[in-house]
Amino acid sequence: MNESQSDRIRVYEVNPRYWQYKGQPILLLGATDDENLFQRHQEEVIGQLDRLAAAGGNYDRCTMTGRPELGFEIYPHKRLPDGKYDLGQWNDTYWSKLQGYLEACEQRDIVMQLEIWALDVGMRHYPYNPGNNVNLQESDTRYRYVQDISAAKRLFYASIPELGGGEEKLLLYQKAFVDKVLSCAFPYENILYCVDNEFRYTQSWKWSKYWARYVRQKAEESGKQIETTEMNQTDWGVVHALEQGRRLTKRDRKRLGGRKWSYSFNVNHRSVYDNPDVYSYIDFSDNANAKEQEHW
Repeated sequence: MNESQSDRIRVYEVNPRYWQYKGQPILLLGATDDENLFQRHQEEVIGQLDRLAAAGGNYDRCTMTGRPELGFEIYPHKRLPDGKYDLGQWNDTYWSKLQGYLEACEQRDIVMQLEIWALDVGMRHYPYNPGNNVNLQESDTRYRYVQDISAAKRLFYASIPELGGGEEKLLLYQKAFVDKVLSCAFPYENILYCVDNEFRYTQSWKWSKYWARYVRQKAEESGKQIETTEMNQTDWGVVHALEQGRRLTKRDRKRLGGRKWSYSFNVNHRSVYDNPDVYSYIDFSDNANAKEQEHW
């Protein structure tokens, strides 16, 4: 493992349009077949990373999701015989898979972007839903499962003080998860840190800034320098309306808040630009709704 912070992934000192790793300028290029490759069997993880490196690739993005899409995904918390999760105990298999993936990336000089909070938030099967674990009651937190996923997410985010929460049980378990992720990641110098996977236009930036600052503080306490960002997701409902030429609904107009909208640009990026003390680079990876020259 690299011990020197001078080798870490960072914005290139000479030209900030590029990255620098192990003291050399690089362009990050990646391609794997899933957003959470670490969840697969180790031999498949190694096979994909080997193919990536052999093709000249050097980048992968890793969301910390466990949502069941292909049947093999697991969550970070221990699942009890009755099917409920214990948020106070870890699923060792989840973390050993992540550890193996991190080691394999470092061995191949593959930079990975670690995305801490994923789209699982608010979904019915999410371990944090009070009905899915033995730790939280709805009286402990405002968070609960509701049919409207966007509304459920807002309840989940409301745990932080800036959104009306505080040191309630939910926030304590959220911090424990982030601390565990960082304890796995901090020994490595090839990791970029992103607060969310596909942060939506309708969500509060107070949530993103809270965790970006939290991660940076933990890094500082550990004597590390890191790069942080947020990944912004275009509001697909509005985008589809514009692409299809249909009139915007009342809900669409409310989302826009009177602002002009171009589906080739995500207005959320403004919040990253305007907070360089919190975010040190821009992630455009979910801003690809336009095509070809219009996108660029």
